[in-house]
Amino acid sequence: MRTLEIIQMLDSTAQSLPVVEIANRLGVSKRSVQDDLRHIRQASAGHGFNLVTHRGQGISLDILDRQAFEHYIALLDDQTEFGTVDAEDIFQSLLDDASEDGFLSSQELADIFGVGRSAIFAELDRVEEMANQSGVILERERSRGIRLTGYARAMKQCLARLLLDSNSAASRKVSEVLPEALDTKDIVLDVLHDAHLEVEYPEYLRFSAFAAATLFYAMRKRNDFNSSPDVSADIPDGITAAADLLCSNLAKIAGYATTHTDREDFIWILRQLVRVDEPLAFDAKRLDEDLGGFFAEYDKEHGTSYFSDSVLRTMLLTHLTFLIERLSKKISYSSNCSREFEITHPDSMNVAIRICSWLGQRYGVVPTHDETALVACHLAAHDERVRQQALRSYARIAVVCSTGGGGSYLVRLQFESVFPTAEIKTFSYQQHDDVQKYNPDLVFSMVPFQLDTNIPIVYIHEMLDQKDLAGIRESVRYGNLHGTETDDSDVWSLISSDCFRKIDAPDYRSYEDVLEAMGYQLEDEGYGQRGFTGLVLKRESFSSTRYLNGVCIPHPLETEALKDAISAWIPTGKLRSDEHEPARVIFMICLTRKSLFRYQQISKRLYQLMLKPELVDRVAACGSARELRLCLKEMEGVLNV
Repeated sequence: MRTLEIIQMLDSTAQSLPVVEIANRLGVSKRSVQDDLRHIRQASAGHGFNLVTHRGQGISLDILDRQAFEHYIALLDDQTEFGTVDAEDIFQSLLDDASEDGFLSSQELADIFGVGRSAIFAELDRVEEMANQSGVILERERSRGIRLTGYARAMKQCLARLLLDSNSAASRKVSEVLPEALDTKDIVLDVLHDAHLEVEYPEYLRFSAFAAATLFYAMRKRNDFNSSPDVSADIPDGITAAADLLCSNLAKIAGYATTHTDREDFIWILRQLVRVDEPLAFDAKRLDEDLGGFFAEYDKEHGTSYFSDSVLRTMLLTHLTFLIERLSKKISYSSNCSREFEITHPDSMNVAIRICSWLGQRYGVVPTHDETALVACHLAAHDERVRQQALRSYARIAVVCSTGGGGSYLVRLQFESVFPTAEIKTFSYQQHDDVQKYNPDLVFSMVPFQLDTNIPIVYIHEMLDQKDLAGIRESVRYGNLHGTETDDSDVWSLISSDCFRKIDAPDYRSYEDVLEAMGYQLEDEGYGQRGFTGLVLKRESFSSTRYLNGVCIPHPLETEALKDAISAWIPTGKLRSDEHEPARVIFMICLTRKSLFRYQQISKRLYQLMLKPELVDRVAACGSARELRLCLKEMEGVLNV
């Protein structure tokens, strides 16, 4: 038990110990130790000791009553012997295991978790903190036990949050209580449809979980909750109609007669989650003009085509109009996929960050991280349309083969699957003049081949498999027609020997300090322009580029490179003031504008890497840039999926 370890650590030395040193010895974050120390302080007054803080030095233990102190140590020893339990687990059990009056005795809780009663008592202060943060009340009565109670709305909301994880113990408990044939998701979906309400999928799940929590507590006959306050009178008709319809359907399908409080709670949750087709108070015409100006300026600076994409302009205008309306009412949407999208679409995310920053300056709203990712989806869709248009822009394609007959026929069929709208002809390597007369838009050749025009020539293997065809498709979609064989696994050749380093993490105070050093190195080596480092740190200020299993992918907010490179630093140990999971390997991406297509090739591979801890271990063990390049190349079959 960590509390016992900290006390014994302090008791074993006459000197004060810094919090960072305690955290390092225990292998936990500084914040975790600070939380533990706060609870130890709360217990100290009644158990014969004090914690003393020495400014600039650390924490020491001052024992006032050795007998009381040793009794407390014995209690903690007892907890360790019988096992421990987390406050979160106790909180959940008080939500979903309690009887009609909501009370569970300490012995009942101890039996549930297979621990001693002292382990339960040791966590109750933390449970009370969690209750306060969730807007509910932890009650303790000597004769009856412990329970969570409060406003019905807050209790339902607490349980609903647990139900969002379909594999949680709370979800299993609720499914055991509700009738087997009853699916609150189907009921809620029908209600939203019949009431003509629009809601994003994550919010639909939250509403379904709230309805399930309402039914669960009704069937458990919990009657100790306080009635929730009535919501304000200014509620759109669509929301009140949906709440009434849900109450009616629950009565018909589940046989549950809802109360006035249930109805008010449904209205309250719907008001937070649902978009109602109301007249907009916002001037959408002004936003359209402003957005057009933003894209025109951005296109001029970066060579993009956002302004001319009418589909993007129309869809994004609608999205941003409702976004500004919602944020002005303190309502924001969440997305479970935003982090993955941020990793795999860094270029679209960078533009979305610019747009959302511009919205804040222009309209006084601050989109959340998830909202920014939803904006980025529109930009990614634009990029996909551009790539599809690139495939369709080639009307005539020539394929120069080393053999004829069935081989050339097979190649033509394969290319028709890549370019379904193009006219495709195959030629022998001897038919140079015929290829010239055909005047193709694009040539694929299996042998060295020259034309007198500037028609792009892409060299390919003689025998093509599905991976080769996918590589050809991606090369054309991204405009990567550089006259060599289409093998995008060479992204790892961008890992620069000049910018590879194994570092001792404790030499750096923070992750940002490491990024600053990496950025300046790229500038000094002639890869990044002056100002590259500032753009990397600016991007980092929006959201951390530290991802799963210690894989980090920092990059600039805008493409500011002189030469393409990936800087790879592999830290050993923890940063001095780091409270996060240790960074295992840091890939800083430095690309020129013409190589923007590489962004997704790199980030999608690194996303697959971070999902597999055993591969991260292999990468983190590399001692040179060459070894790292070879290691990642060997993993290509796993990473390029």
